[in-house]
Amino acid sequence: MRKSSWLALASSLALVLSGCATTASGPGSGTACAVIGAIAGGAAGGAAGGVDGKSERGMAIGAVGAILGGYIGNHLCYVNAEPTARISAEPTSGDAPLEVAFRGAGNDVDGRILSYQWDFGDGASSSEQHPTHTYSAAGSYTARLTVADDEEGIGSSEIQISVTDPPPPPPRRIVLRGVQFSFDSSAISDESEGILAVAVQTLMENPDVQIRISGHTDYTGPEAYNQKLSERRAQAVLDNLVAAGVDAGRLTAVGFGESQPIADNGTRDGRAQNRRVELNQR
Repeated sequence: MRKSSWLALASSLALVLSGCATTASGPGSGTACAVIGAIAGGAAGGAAGGVDGKSERGMAIGAVGAILGGYIGNHLCYVNAEPTARISAEPTSGDAPLEVAFRGAGNDVDGRILSYQWDFGDGASSSEQHPTHTYSAAGSYTARLTVADDEEGIGSSEIQISVTDPPPPPPRRIVLRGVQFSFDSSAISDESEGILAVAVQTLMENPDVQIRISGHTDYTGPEAYNQKLSERRAQAVLDNLVAAGVDAGRLTAVGFGESQPIADNGTRDGRAQNRRVELNQR
């Protein structure tokens, strides 16, 4: 092939493919430019040969132009399509510590996904496709999944995770059933000292707990009398706990008389259950 023919071919290809590369973009642009380049290369080759299509030299130059045009067009105009990421999580909210199962997926129309990278928003990360992560502290977290394809393209997706503090534990209640008093007296019987010793030990093991001592009676006797009796007996238990070493500042005593039964006052066993002293956390 003469030098002038090569120059003509190269000039024609450069002119056509530069326009293609300028205007083409997105997935499939490389294929489109390859087709355009092949057509343009064949035409330019034929023109560079300076003869009609029946000339062997013109046909040869046209074939070379088509091959070169297709190859150059494909590589000049190729644009990698960025992959896309999809993310889901279960659950997305709850009390700490919250264990969340994440699921990730990626899609790449012109390649394949090579890697998954998770950022859980609390300083932790994972390279698994479907990881599980536990959030130990309350807060609002943005979990992000980033996927990468085989052409170094990346895509990402996010999801919000809301973590709350767990509710406080329910107030503790120590029921001192079996604490006996002499008739019409607030003096604690000797048989009841063992029961109170257990209460003292419990309070010593929980030094931050504040306690309300509640006295209760059955419905035998006048209501006003039972109210006063419940108050005296609650105070007697308070005095006993203080004498055993419990800080008096942690204790208060109150009587409820017969107003808060927990069993049937119509039976002997029910009345025995209602004659009680409770230690309630406050």
